[in-house]
Amino acid sequence: MELEPDPLDSDIDFKKVRDNGVTWRGDGKTVYWQGSNVGVYVNDSEGNLQWKKNLPQREGKLQVPPGVKLMRKVEEKEVEQEMEEKVEEKAEEEAEEEAEEEAEEEAEEEAEEEVGRRYEEEVQEEVQEEVEGKDTSLRMGNYLRTSE
Repeated sequence: MELEPDPLDSDIDFKKVRDNGVTWRGDGKTVYWQGSNVGVYVNDSEGNLQWKKNLPQREGKLQVPPGVKLMRKVEEKEVEQEMEEKVEEKAEEEAEEEAEEEAEEEAEEEAEEEVGRRYEEEVQEEVQEEVEGKDTSLRMGNYLRTSE
């Protein structure tokens, strides 16, 4: 049984298809792929799937006959690249979260400082008002002294 994929139809749109590791079992349906290494597996005499070959086409379409299974083959380079991308994404997310946390802490500290400054100003104003409106005489024991 020789499997020869047909060229991919130009009207097939893969934009909404996520990268995946799809497996197609032979049931007569036509499958389409793009940018993938596809391995062909067939049932041996005991019914176990055995690798037969990799399709040379990285894109195409094929009607999968009964007893055949197509599987997207992931190359080691692809796995490494995917892992590197995930590590980079994770590092970027962590850096963004850390920057957000630092900005929040900074904003909280500034707010606390502002509250402290305002409180200090209010207390100073109250003290000033009290001093301006009262007799500034100081009592020392039984002795009365008036400031000049």
